[in-house]
Amino acid sequence: MTPFGIRKKLKSLLGGGAPPAPDAPPRPSWDVKVTAPDGSEYTVKGKEDETLVAVTGRGAYPIMTGCAEGDCGTCRVEVITGMGSLSVETDREQRVKEANKVDPALRLGCQVRINGPGVHLRVFDPFADAEA
Repeated sequence: MTPFGIRKKLKSLLGGGAPPAPDAPPRPSWDVKVTAPDGSEYTVKGKEDETLVAVTGRGAYPIMTGCAEGDCGTCRVEVITGMGSLSVETDREQRVKEANKVDPALRLGCQVRINGPGVHLRVFDPFADAEA
């Protein structure tokens, strides 16, 4: 038995762990088109309320991030189409963009969530000379 299996068995015997989740309906998903820094394009499925970082993580060129708190501004993306299918810009996203001198027209992939179809993004390479 694997260590994970042992922990799982102990939790069940001792009554620990979360109760099984009820059957929830699947979240809607949409195709998200991504243009990489080299100009290549790919399409991934984005589920409702996922961040753009999570969505692009399933593709050939994920959005790169430099922090775990959403404060660095390296996950900037250009929304080519589908701005209406994304979450609105929050005060926090605006503050992070201002503090890191990110172009106001760009969005932060760690804070933007997908809410509909028709999204096309351009991802930047944070290690390249400032493209945006």
